[in-house]
Amino acid sequence: MAEPKTEPESDLTAEALAAALALFLQNKLQELYDNIAARQLRMMEAELEVVHVEIEELPDEPWSNTRRAAVIAIIALAMRRISSASLAQMKRDLSVISLESRNAMVSYLDELDTKILGDTTKLKSDTMEWWEKAEADIRKKRMRQYTASWRRYAAVVTQQIVDALEKAVQIGKPWSVANTAVWSTIRHVVKKTQWMVDGILKTEASAAWNGTALAVMIAENSSTDPMMKKLVTTFDRRTGRDSVALHGQTRPVNEPFYDRVNGITYMAPPNRPRDREMIVPWRASYEAVFDDYTRDSALGYDPEIHGKRKRLSGAPKGAPKPAPKITAKDAQRAGRAKRAARLRVMRAERRRAVEELRRTRTTIEAMRQNSSTDPTTLIELTALRAQLRHKVEEQSSRIESIQAR
Repeated sequence: MAEPKTEPESDLTAEALAAALALFLQNKLQELYDNIAARQLRMMEAELEVVHVEIEELPDEPWSNTRRAAVIAIIALAMRRISSASLAQMKRDLSVISLESRNAMVSYLDELDTKILGDTTKLKSDTMEWWEKAEADIRKKRMRQYTASWRRYAAVVTQQIVDALEKAVQIGKPWSVANTAVWSTIRHVVKKTQWMVDGILKTEASAAWNGTALAVMIAENSSTDPMMKKLVTTFDRRTGRDSVALHGQTRPVNEPFYDRVNGITYMAPPNRPRDREMIVPWRASYEAVFDDYTRDSALGYDPEIHGKRKRLSGAPKGAPKPAPKITAKDAQRAGRAKRAARLRVMRAERRRAVEELRRTRTTIEAMRQNSSTDPTTLIELTALRAQLRHKVEEQSSRIESIQAR
């Protein structure tokens, strides 16, 4: 096992690099969730417009039990369509999140191995064959949970619409009046229950990301330099006491974390709905270059925000010790370090995307020359090539944007 470096060759300290990488991972997961939520919202809005049209086209008859049954039937069919489309989209989204997580963990280990150990290590998880197997297992498990969660949501929304219509519209009202009340009620219930959709999407995004990250850590575990897993908490005004207490907890990859506040154990986040914690890989050899303060800094500890929470609610046991005040010069240096680390990670991701795009192009050309190729597979690969090309262009644009700052 390589000896950890105590004097990095660059002016970027190990804790500053680790903190920048941890923050980058948190922002990346949030970005992926935002994309999923935006697609889900567009899908829901489009289906609601279809429902609106179908309700408008109903015959001009007074509101009655028969008319209410017809409206409920329209809602039930719409929920089935939304469920089917949402499940198909989530299957694709889980694959994207899993691949992004694998790439992020590989980049994280490459960066810290270079900084602390002096050289990169060949990673078993840095192959498409490994990822495809890991992703299939994670996707299968998460799709079962997502299907069950979505069915519960559809049942709750449908029942709430039924209950709300009974109160909002009186029997015998002209359709010209009842029509507006019916549509307004449906919109109100869907908007009121949007938090359920957000919770489902956040939970599944976190589970796919952290499940893949855990799989990477297990694959890279070694008897000579054991792989550990660390919990990293997002510190802001919504951070709970249980999350603060869990921040920085380190366990061997095959042993569970312990949440003493809620009295539960779990292998990786999420351990509750909307859990914003994540795990990062941490070799046992990394510990040699960190003391108590720098270890907290390396996990993205924010003394300003955490100090504010301490004054309001008291410091829970196990919380990090307050760090020294940061000067303006320190803040500028940290900003430059985070920007440099972010650029390195993004460039590495772009290189992987370019390599994957090149392999996909080669596969497509070979399949086109083979007359027995399944047309469906060829279409899927062509769509994947377009996605990869768009990803490479988007990453290049973002890198140029960061460099221009």
